[in-house]
Amino acid sequence: MPHSALHTVPILIFSMVLATSLSTARSSYSGRREQTQERPGSSPGLKTFVWGGRIHIDATTYTYYSTIAPAQMMSPIIDVRLRRLRLYTKGRLSSVPIHWKFQLEFAGGRVRPRTIFIQYSFGSSLHIRAGQMKEPIGLERLTSSNHITFIERSLPTQVQPDRNLGIALHATKHFRSLAMGIQGGVFLPGSRSGHFRTDTTPALAATLRLAGLVPHAYGWVQTAVAYSYRPVPQGLFAVPDWQPEIHRASLPAPPDMNPRLTSVAQTNLLTWDFYIQIRNLFLYSEITGFVADPGFSHTQQSNPSSSVQASAFATTLHIGYAFHLMRTPPASPVQGLPGFRPANRAIGFILAARFSYGEIHVQPYASPSATNLLWATTGALTLYFSKNARLSLNYTFGKKHTTVFHGLLLRAQLTFQQKTKTPNNP
Repeated sequence: MPHSALHTVPILIFSMVLATSLSTARSSYSGRREQTQERPGSSPGLKTFVWGGRIHIDATTYTYYSTIAPAQMMSPIIDVRLRRLRLYTKGRLSSVPIHWKFQLEFAGGRVRPRTIFIQYSFGSSLHIRAGQMKEPIGLERLTSSNHITFIERSLPTQVQPDRNLGIALHATKHFRSLAMGIQGGVFLPGSRSGHFRTDTTPALAATLRLAGLVPHAYGWVQTAVAYSYRPVPQGLFAVPDWQPEIHRASLPAPPDMNPRLTSVAQTNLLTWDFYIQIRNLFLYSEITGFVADPGFSHTQQSNPSSSVQASAFATTLHIGYAFHLMRTPPASPVQGLPGFRPANRAIGFILAARFSYGEIHVQPYASPSATNLLWATTGALTLYFSKNARLSLNYTFGKKHTTVFHGLLLRAQLTFQQKTKTPNNP
């Protein structure tokens, strides 16, 4: 990208944030006024209809070099893109306990469905959902990209599935101050789900998540454990390769860890996460591991050397402090984290740090094992002009095998939402 064009990016971003912060402040005031006049469900025979979206504009630059030949540093790679442009609609019928959501992604030059589901509720504690949705794995994966602390999600999410077609059950139960939740479902993974790639359509995957939430006088504690069983019958599995927590960054794999397709019968994924907030201080930790067991398909029985057993382990630790910002506990332990919002109409900001570590072990058939390691540290500064407009700056430094990398990420983010109520039978 020409340098002259790159220099205009911060000006455009600042202008967009400044303009939208004024409009969102006005919309938030009118939204509060409408909420006091109309309460959902106060009038029978009405439904709630919500539409909205998000805009994420990213500017990224990163470089890397090998410790074996440090003089051969790669020239900085600069990337400016419209990362997300999503529009959605969701609603709720007041006469029938049915909810729906329909979300499309317009960034990247083509329209793609993101979240499409319909949900039937049995009271406020039991829900059945069918459609394309996020599988209930880690808390950071379940948290909206509008509300995550850092621009990119952490290393453990690289081996976790994302959205897939399926049917799921969500249930919650309260025991005094303790709220317990369970999420479980059966999903049909696509040809690429997270960093799991198969050359044939895999069988149905089963995912289960148990979560708990305890509020206290100064915040809350939230933790969960999740397991996913993902068979791959007569399919080929791609051993994952860690990449920096930088969008589209691609670092070379170690010589003995070249990406390879292997015959795998099943993968087993286990995740544990923990979040605690005490006033404005918050801490988050997540650990994910998976094991891919070898299996011999009918096309590879004559060549068993192409089969391997692969395992991976990844962990991340976040710590941050929010200034002039507020965050309330989620309504249910099965939900992702809610977003921050400025307090007292002031511009708020977050200072945060993250450390991530991951390793992958591959044991080829009748061959020595190979290991791929990556660690990364990230510092973040996020400015909140309103609950709908924020500007984030991240710096990432780390090492993968013998490759050292640096990255600088900038994001301008805007969200918008409008709620209306119309009769079911106009």
